[in-house]
Amino acid sequence: LMAIKTIKPELVFLDVQLGNTTSFELLKQLEQQTNLKISDFKIIFTTAFDKYAVKAFKFSAVDYLLKPVDGDELIAAVNKVHSQFAPINKSINFDVLLENINQLSIDDKKIAINTIEGIHVVKVNDIIRCESNDNYTQIYLTNNETILTAKTLKSFEELLVDYKFERVHKTHLININYLKTFSQLDGGFVILKNGDKIPVSRIKKERLLEIISEL
Repeated sequence: LMAIKTIKPELVFLDVQLGNTTSFELLKQLEQQTNLKISDFKIIFTTAFDKYAVKAFKFSAVDYLLKPVDGDELIAAVNKVHSQFAPINKSINFDVLLENINQLSIDDKKIAINTIEGIHVVKVNDIIRCESNDNYTQIYLTNNETILTAKTLKSFEELLVDYKFERVHKTHLININYLKTFSQLDGGFVILKNGDKIPVSRIKKERLLEIISEL
């Protein structure tokens, strides 16, 4: 705490586990005991957590490095945070991270989505589908709201692969929980529970039929 207060660094590396406490508690103390805010500097967490906890980091849109730290990954991480604009308040992201690390149920998993407007926190189960729009992705939610984020559909496919999301077309990723019907007419398409009609590409059709047969 004193080092951060005195030096006022631009970038801080924090191990998630710090003895009997965590770096999240340290950050809370920092804001309570000094005039510094989390948004005053950028943070990269280091962790030896397993792959499931690492998924929580990705869901929370928090920068992290796995231990033992690889030199190339370290350089890439530093370049990434320095390429970002001015630091933003990541308190929301940290809250989501803590919830996801401590919560194993898919029903309560949350994802932090960064947009030009700010950070949107949504439950994974509230995402009906994602649609590619060049290097942006439009996310459709159960409350009829949509979120546009500057992340590729591929990144969401990799993030949500273990949560019943399936890429059915080069521009469409759907939540299988909201699949209503599948038709092989007109080249193949699905109707989701919200009424959306989504095309299914020929190369994705066999995989989708396998999934449907297992429901």
